[in-house]
Amino acid sequence: MEKTPDKSSLDDDLRDRLYRAVYEEFVGPRDFNEEELLDVSPTLRYNAGVLHPRGSEFDLGDVVEGSDGGPEANPSLSEAPDVPASAEIVPDGSAPGNQADGDDFEEPISLSNARQQAAMSMTIAVREGDRLSFEVQAARYEAVIIEGKSYYRRIPMNFKLGYEEVELPQKAGKPKGYRLDEGKLELWVVFRRHIPGASVVTVALCNAYESDRDTPEKCYFQASMKVISEQGLVPPAWSDTGKASLSEEEAERLLIYRNVKNYAIGHGCATRWAQGDSVSWAETQVMPTAETRSMKPMHPSMKGLSLPLESFGKPEGWGETSASMREMCRRYDQWIKGVEHSSASLPREHLAAAERNISACKRCLSRMEDGLALLEADGAARQAFIMANEAMYEQFLHYSVVSGERASLDAPIGYVRSWRPFQLAFILMNIRPIVDETCSERDIVDLIWFPTGGGKTEAYLGLTAFTLIHERICGTTSSGVSVFMRYTLRLLTSQQFDRASSLVCALESMRRRLPALLGERQFRIGLWVGDDASPNKREKAVRERVKYVDRGEDKNPFPVRQCPWCGSSMEEDRRRSYVLTGSMKRLVFRCPNSNCEFSGDEGLPLDVVDDEIYLQPPSLLVGTIDKFAMLPYRDEALPLFGIKDGKRLRPPKLIIQDELHLISGPLGSMAGHYETLISSLCEREVDGELVTPKIIASTATVSRAKEQCNQLYACGEENVFQFPPSGIDYDDSFFAVEDKDGRGRRYVGVFVPTLKEASTNIRLYSDLMWEPATWRDVDDEWRDRYWTTIGYYGTTRELGQAVTWMGGDIPERLWEHRKRAEANGDDTARYMNVPLELTGRKDADEVRNGLASLSISYPDKAAVDLCFATNMISVGLDVGRLGLMVVAGQPKSTAEYIQATSRVGRGEAKGIVFVVYSTTKPRDRSHYENFAMFHQSFYQNVEPSSVTSFCRQVRDRALFGTLAGIYLSAVDESVAKPYAFPDDKAFSLAEETVLDRVERVDPDEAEGTEADIEYYRHIWETNDYGRWCELKPENFDPVTPLIHPRGAEESEAWSGGTFEVPTSMRSVDSECRVKIVGTYAGYDKQYSWRKNG
Repeated sequence: MEKTPDKSSLDDDLRDRLYRAVYEEFVGPRDFNEEELLDVSPTLRYNAGVLHPRGSEFDLGDVVEGSDGGPEANPSLSEAPDVPASAEIVPDGSAPGNQADGDDFEEPISLSNARQQAAMSMTIAVREGDRLSFEVQAARYEAVIIEGKSYYRRIPMNFKLGYEEVELPQKAGKPKGYRLDEGKLELWVVFRRHIPGASVVTVALCNAYESDRDTPEKCYFQASMKVISEQGLVPPAWSDTGKASLSEEEAERLLIYRNVKNYAIGHGCATRWAQGDSVSWAETQVMPTAETRSMKPMHPSMKGLSLPLESFGKPEGWGETSASMREMCRRYDQWIKGVEHSSASLPREHLAAAERNISACKRCLSRMEDGLALLEADGAARQAFIMANEAMYEQFLHYSVVSGERASLDAPIGYVRSWRPFQLAFILMNIRPIVDETCSERDIVDLIWFPTGGGKTEAYLGLTAFTLIHERICGTTSSGVSVFMRYTLRLLTSQQFDRASSLVCALESMRRRLPALLGERQFRIGLWVGDDASPNKREKAVRERVKYVDRGEDKNPFPVRQCPWCGSSMEEDRRRSYVLTGSMKRLVFRCPNSNCEFSGDEGLPLDVVDDEIYLQPPSLLVGTIDKFAMLPYRDEALPLFGIKDGKRLRPPKLIIQDELHLISGPLGSMAGHYETLISSLCEREVDGELVTPKIIASTATVSRAKEQCNQLYACGEENVFQFPPSGIDYDDSFFAVEDKDGRGRRYVGVFVPTLKEASTNIRLYSDLMWEPATWRDVDDEWRDRYWTTIGYYGTTRELGQAVTWMGGDIPERLWEHRKRAEANGDDTARYMNVPLELTGRKDADEVRNGLASLSISYPDKAAVDLCFATNMISVGLDVGRLGLMVVAGQPKSTAEYIQATSRVGRGEAKGIVFVVYSTTKPRDRSHYENFAMFHQSFYQNVEPSSVTSFCRQVRDRALFGTLAGIYLSAVDESVAKPYAFPDDKAFSLAEETVLDRVERVDPDEAEGTEADIEYYRHIWETNDYGRWCELKPENFDPVTPLIHPRGAEESEAWSGGTFEVPTSMRSVDSECRVKIVGTYAGYDKQYSWRKNG
């Protein structure tokens, strides 16, 4: 069939179909048949939206031991007290019998929270003098015999209570009750408390049947309740506004989210309410939906202003380029003035926060204008900027082929590649601190905060290109690495290496054309990762090449699989692509395409072997933060920081930390501790002033960033600048504007209290896989958008159970679907042909191949049907065809939830995410009951990152490693390797460096840190160490080393006192061994344990 021209409508329709399929599975009725006929008990068929008889079960469910109860999202609503008093009977002359029996009143929240719930409730706030009316929908199923067979027939029910029929309670202990369905269904209104100008009440729909058996005829299915307010509902005051004092960040959040309000909270259900200035109604939802609008990187006021990469990269176009950037600054200035004018009418409690935000915007503008002025005045900076734009445009052209966006370099692009304003603004802000190494702005940690998929990578790649070109033009090239890019996850590291490789190829191509300007030294990029992702030693690289090239083994041990310049596969001609050169057997990657610029002897400017990276430090080094934990063991790594032969030459100029939100908790604390070492290696004195690299970071989710950055980088909270700064509304920062007319990712909450979680998930996955197979009226391109289901799990333990479903339970359910279809003459079929697991349990090659398979589109038989993954994919996975995800339970942090679910809906299809909430975890239940509010403003709910770089636990693990690393870089070359005792000058420098850092970051830990250091000095001076380190204690060298890996077995020949230093920043090293330190006297080898009194 022809593709539907209106892609937005088609995408919405497909997502609606997926939602209906799941709704009909768990809530019903199937096919939305009002008079459905079932051949099985409805209690077996439907498990959500059911009100069971009272007494069939009556508790909060079996709470999982150790589950995170967490605070309710809206305690002012959810912590309503039980009302033990009897209910008041409401007289109603116009509706005889419409009265609830007060003696039967039970607290509706308890009934709503029962595992087999007998009620669904919601709490709202009603203005004084307001009136309410109700609309109730439900269904019962009656047993019938038709042609000798037993069935259950659906009986739909609709009830209405008008304004005149409903009387609101005015005090606690006197709830109002109303009978429906001849008294078997009740509606209650329970007073909770007064707030200024309104009352908080709970409204509940209750099953009045009592039975210890879950009889289908006594259940109400597909239940829902809608409350209509005559004057409009009001939001209660939230708990934060009542705090005696708010932090600056809390006050700023309250400011920008002041117009996002919660009008109802569910109990045993979710809620939604009318949109607009007057909220006239609220209703319960069993399977709630929410759509998060995307952020546009182009403000309406920027309309008509073009920022094209290609023309920005041409010297003759500088006049137009300069004018465009000046106009961007002018329009930003106008926006700031408009915000400042609007802020004058804000309530008093928001004025201080607004003033701070506006001040940050003005500071941002000032830095942008200063950067532009410098470009206009400084010829070298201007030339570097123009050439950086040229390199970025070439990177775009070539990477679009590598990534598969275009078939070849000759294929049309179809659009003008331009800077997004925030990208260009960020580069302008950082022109001066890159050009002037003594500039005070060099001390500022600039944090790019932008939603996922917004283009943060291009912003810091552009700044990287400017940095590398400028130092070549000015002759100030770093002696080691010029730019470090650091990541936390190996998946993202390898992906960003591929992306940055195209940029470095563009720079190197430019250098080859202009050697007089850019020098004879190549632009190169290095990948600095663990040995499982790339051979670290030259000897291993040689062995692995022999296996792969000479013996033809299948597994490719090298991370370079295709040319980053032309996209040619390196694996098709292994011998030509992976070459060993010279007597030192240096590994060189050459493009097998003879027409490619990088097919010659010099090959591609890529290094992936540690030995070669240390010998010739690349211009740009991409690595994981864990690799820096190896610095105390690797003095050969010092040249990366410009330290050669004991001399400190030019240090790195720029350090980029991506996905800052992942640098938290134990990992963040370890990383912050080791930053002491890294910072010391990067510092130099120039004309009496201390010069350090410029640090920038990026994230899509942030909270308390100033505190986190100070803990990590000791920069001072006043020296953290979040870009772009907020205005006075969350949906408009000039550089990011909410797309109010567009569509966004859709979220669906699934909460099935009467099913085990495994059953819920198996049924859900089966339905989501089956539904696209039935789309005969949809072309393959759009069916492909929802063909692959991603299952996201917070832990490998939970995922391990789910993986077993791939082989049995889910295929069996698909078979049942197929049989039902065949019975109706439908030949639709769906099979579990290609399952996939993406977790840390897989090696680098399996992960890489798995990622590649996710890009295979339906109807290719190799297209993945179902992929189960952990947080490995929460950053870095960018496959445009993916549109469908299931999340198993609410992830531990909101940041993880946002990042993980952003992996789908990145293409034309906006995507749909089903969140399966655990019925036994209070935190999951809270998120389900607050579904609408949470998704309206989930960036507001990002938890603060916890980093404690110098607490006792971190010092015990990492302090000596930091001291040893600093010592190693500082010891005089005239001193032999530090055997018997430490060099006093070098050790004192290490001590001084660490203590200075502690005083700046966490002075409360200074005394304890100093005591630890003195203890370490004493141990070092009183023990006999014959060598620096032993990385492989299993070699059983009898000479005692100073340091060895944490958790590794010590040789009995060692004299004792050797220090354990981790080889990773993770909380658990990759290997650990058991050391027997003694035996119990009562242990008997033959009889196990002997009782000896």
